[in-house]
Amino acid sequence: MSGHISVSAREGCYALAWSYGMICVHCGCCSKDTETRQKARLRYWSEECERCKSFRAWASDPDVSKMQKENITADLRIARKRERYYRRAVAALIGEGE
Repeated sequence: MSGHISVSAREGCYALAWSYGMICVHCGCCSKDTETRQKARLRYWSEECERCKSFRAWASDPDVSKMQKENITADLRIARKRERYYRRAVAALIGEGE
């Protein structure tokens, strides 16, 4: 016998892009363990950077395309900033363990 049980995303889910705001994907971004949480969030923001850099679904309408470019630029700026933050946070955690 097999079954599938899904858990709804936590209130304040950190990784809404992964969970679609609906189901917990057990990514670790909300983990109580600091190291697990920091590493998961680093992975989340690294993937968000890659998503922004590889975006290719540009609209043919110039106005819409301009808005897309502005949004992707803003998203990438935020993702890079957060990726840097979590990269330093993870490095500090690893350094503490030595």
